[in-house]
Amino acid sequence: MYNDDDEFLKKLLAAYIVEAREHVSEIASGLLALEKLPEREQQLPIIERVYREAHSLKGAAGAVNLQDTVAICQCLETLFAALKRGEAALHPGLFDLLFDASDLINELALNTQPDSGSVDTTRLDNINQRLIAATKGEPMPVPPPLTRQTKEVIPVPESKSDGDAADTVRIPVSKLDSLILQTEELITLKIAGKQHVSLITELKGMLQTWMEQWSGVQSQYKKIAQDIDQRNIGQKTDHLGNGVTADIVEFLRWNHRFFSSMQERLVYLKALVEDDYHGVVSLADSLMQEARELIMFPLSSILESFPKVIRDICRQQGKEVDLIIRGGDIVIDKRLLQALKDPLLHIVRNCIDHGMEMPDARVARGKPARGKVVIDVAQRDSNKVELTVYDDGCGINVAKVKAAALSQGLISHQQGAGLSDKAVMQLILQSGLSTSAVVSALSGRGLGLAIVREKVEGLGGDISIESTAGQSTTFRLVLPMTLATFGGTIIELGREVFAVPTASVQRVISVKREAIITVEGKEVVDVDGRFVSLVRLADVFGLDAGREDGDSVNAIILTSGARHMAFVVTGVQGEDEILVKGLGKQLSRVRNIAA
Repeated sequence: MYNDDDEFLKKLLAAYIVEAREHVSEIASGLLALEKLPEREQQLPIIERVYREAHSLKGAAGAVNLQDTVAICQCLETLFAALKRGEAALHPGLFDLLFDASDLINELALNTQPDSGSVDTTRLDNINQRLIAATKGEPMPVPPPLTRQTKEVIPVPESKSDGDAADTVRIPVSKLDSLILQTEELITLKIAGKQHVSLITELKGMLQTWMEQWSGVQSQYKKIAQDIDQRNIGQKTDHLGNGVTADIVEFLRWNHRFFSSMQERLVYLKALVEDDYHGVVSLADSLMQEARELIMFPLSSILESFPKVIRDICRQQGKEVDLIIRGGDIVIDKRLLQALKDPLLHIVRNCIDHGMEMPDARVARGKPARGKVVIDVAQRDSNKVELTVYDDGCGINVAKVKAAALSQGLISHQQGAGLSDKAVMQLILQSGLSTSAVVSALSGRGLGLAIVREKVEGLGGDISIESTAGQSTTFRLVLPMTLATFGGTIIELGREVFAVPTASVQRVISVKREAIITVEGKEVVDVDGRFVSLVRLADVFGLDAGREDGDSVNAIILTSGARHMAFVVTGVQGEDEILVKGLGKQLSRVRNIAA
């Protein structure tokens, strides 16, 4: 923590401005798209997207105590929740209001001094009142006349560099990111080099096969050659047949010498290519490691604002909570850190808002009046980090979660009867599921944890929940330490080849056809005494995998948290290093592509 609160706040505000601009840009682009789509079915995904952006922006604003932004985002959330349920409808007047609200949020982001008094409160109150009226289907108040004044934007000063200027240099982060991306392209050279070595090895094998075939007929060839030589000796002139045969034999002699020479050259070439390949791999790995270290930051860099957030929430709710952070010095990829801050903040808020009891209730249960939230960070292996967020609150009421899931149609009564307590807990990660009867500025909509799950899985990680009723809840996140590459298991689907993250592969099995049974219209297979759903991956991708011959099929069992599923594949080639590259938002609507 910083001794100078003002300097600390300026650092938080600098980070908030960047984040707020991204959220506002997404909201504005969503509104533009909505205005062009007349059909509700087309509008719903974008309504959901804008809804989530407003929710995330509200949380970010709350973390730096920008209550004006929190208030307007809360009104936007309520309105978009009504739009999702069909209780409110979009119309030109409402679009004008929503764009006005988006502009105001952007202006509030530029002037980030909390409660500075420089905000046009009349305009802010009017927009909030109109949003509330639109949510209820009431006539919206007339907006006040535009009397906006040009406001002085209060700049966020750059933090001063510690250390000697001769030993340090300041460069824009964008240039550093560009350098990292270009360095990561060296992985393609590694992959290409490996393929070249493989091709030469294959060619050498083909020549070896030829030599082995030649050895099989070499004795017969020598016998024919000797016969021809003896005939030539016994006859002064060659007949036509003997001449042709002699030519063939001579060609075979030349052919043998030629391929023997080619094999020797190919062995030499293979050795050269392998040496070059290993040299490129060594240089690329070294350079990439150095480059990655430039963007590896301690996890504490995103956790330093959490104590203030918890303090503010506790003040609002009358609760007493201590935050304990362990392992904050573990470093991970800056890009992953930036994406991880919001999910962690959502979880911590939920721990306090939903999990932590009031002080008198804790004392009555024999607990200390002050609760605790523990963020524990540990490195699991060379490229995995595990984050656990633990609270000693009231735990998760499994029966209440199941009842909420049933009432909201997320599961059927038949499905609910077969769910274990652990599986029920994972349901709180579903969008729209909430056990809270009150919608507050912090939670109650059943949206925050769904966003957490999507972001964590989007980063190639897993999230799971453990809880003991009346005692504690633990959120467990397992994530890669870098985003550049991952180990991939190469699988075949007909003629197509795909890579699956090896970390998600539990195992590869061969399933006898008679072992596949159908339960409720779906195929399942018994794996170590537990039924696992069996899905044909080619059907998921809409590919033709050809006929399934034989009395068994190959399947790869994938895991995500506590969930397991077996996918039928044509074959498994092995493992390889995979370079991760974004496909761009232009492919975000293409089926089965997470752009």
